[in-house]
Amino acid sequence: MISGQVVKRVVLMLTCIVLAAITGGAAAVVMWPLMGIDAYMVANVIKNGRPVGAWDFFPSS
Repeated sequence: MISGQVVKRVVLMLTCIVLAAITGGAAAVVMWPLMGIDAYMVANVIKNGRPVGAWDFFPSS
């Protein structure tokens, strides 16, 4: 991944899968859009030339 947040994304995806299995998919409905918004915000910060930490969530540009 370009953002350097590979471990964060893998942990979030596995957490989402486990929680979705437990909640009958309800967790995925909430987590997947939030994960997408976070990825978009991280990409914007990187595009602006600012560094992003490995576990930064919803960074502001």
